[in-house]
Amino acid sequence: MKKIISTLLLTTTLSTTLFADCEVLNFGEPNQNPIKLLGTNEVPKVVNYNAYSASKPIAYYDSKNKMQIKSFTDAYGEFFRYVRDSAIEDCKEGGYKEIANVDIKFQIDERYYYFAATLNYIK
Repeated sequence: MKKIISTLLLTTTLSTTLFADCEVLNFGEPNQNPIKLLGTNEVPKVVNYNAYSASKPIAYYDSKNKMQIKSFTDAYGEFFRYVRDSAIEDCKEGGYKEIANVDIKFQIDERYYYFAATLNYIK
């Protein structure tokens, strides 16, 4: 059992470290330990951050002027896709290696869904 758990932890650590790139949003903290790859020590560093926010109305009018109710899942999905696409584009344009520490928070009142996200770029 200990071997299975150890193997699982090692596999998870290696996959998040070796395969992290701009196409993957990492919701966890980046590994700050030096990584020895091909004879060189590589220490990842947080070099930049970004923050996003949005509010989405719960009730809206569609193209036929009928009132519709937007579900929380739809609003969250729209916000997440916006954050993901913007972060990936910024990561590639900025020459960063990966995106880490993604944190999304939300709040709801009687009229709006409010979302906020923060993330770090790693080099």
